[in-house]
Amino acid sequence: MYSKSLEKKLKELGIETGDQIRIEKKDSAYEGLLMPKGEETDIVLLKLENGYNIGIDSSDAKVSLVKKAAKKPKKIEKDATGKGEISILDWKVIAKEILNEIKDGAEGIVLMHGTDTMHYSSAAISFMVQNPKVPIIFVGAQRSADRPSSENEMNLLNAVYAAKSDLGEVGVCMHATTNDDYCFIHRGTRVRKMHSSTRDAFKSINSKPLMAVNYREKKVERLSDYRKRGGETKVDLDMNSNVALIYVHPNIKPALIKSLDSYDGVLLVGTGLGNAPTNPFGDKDAVPIIKGIKGLTDSGVAVVMASQTIYGRLNMHVYTAGRLLIEAGVIGDQMDWTPE
Repeated sequence: MYSKSLEKKLKELGIETGDQIRIEKKDSAYEGLLMPKGEETDIVLLKLENGYNIGIDSSDAKVSLVKKAAKKPKKIEKDATGKGEISILDWKVIAKEILNEIKDGAEGIVLMHGTDTMHYSSAAISFMVQNPKVPIIFVGAQRSADRPSSENEMNLLNAVYAAKSDLGEVGVCMHATTNDDYCFIHRGTRVRKMHSSTRDAFKSINSKPLMAVNYREKKVERLSDYRKRGGETKVDLDMNSNVALIYVHPNIKPALIKSLDSYDGVLLVGTGLGNAPTNPFGDKDAVPIIKGIKGLTDSGVAVVMASQTIYGRLNMHVYTAGRLLIEAGVIGDQMDWTPE
């Protein structure tokens, strides 16, 4: 959003976000892509060819259109704009729109998404959109577009390039390293944001990335097996939102577990190989939660285990605690899934 006067000027010139424009001032000229702005201002934000963003005061400048952007991407509007505010309702909208685009002949899908919850969304869409006949690529940026160190352009261009590949799955495209060299495509159900700010924050968990992509060199390197594009795409929107995610920790209260009986499913993020307080040796000072867990499973609540270590496989047969949890009906032994 720019100032009203600048917005009016751009509209009269037929200029929209993403168009290539030229700005001429007394002693200099600049050319680049018009970027969106989050505040009312006369400072035009341009993405230069070298990837850097600059702000130019347009009040005494000549602005002209050089080239219109390609086909405008479909924008899915939602009221909640907070970085963590996404829900199953949004995933259903996204899944429906993906199917509509595929039916309309799209040869690839690119979804721009905030990074905080992108691995939740990529996992959800992986289950909702089944047998995708085209690549479905999530992409984001750790650094915002107004920062010189932003990697948004490289990530997006690599995502678009990956969307032309033979992939028939949901993937996440993000920087492979902290350098601006190439991106990884991670499987939608095997990826996680593992750092709050670094540009290579997204990692494949307990698996290799699907591919490495470098749009500059027009190169796609296959790194692991994946389903190839083709077939009939189906969408299943029957996803239950009545699920709780609970981290196991020292001093966790049995009352907390008991309070979960109104849920249809409970994901316990346990310690190590898949453990939780069970007091197998009768310590009088221990506070086990096994009774509450058994109460949940007996009442029909699905209780599933994942590990706080993120990396590695569950093995609930190694320790007595794990075996007792299995006997109580906890699902997850030998799995290497992420909590998300």
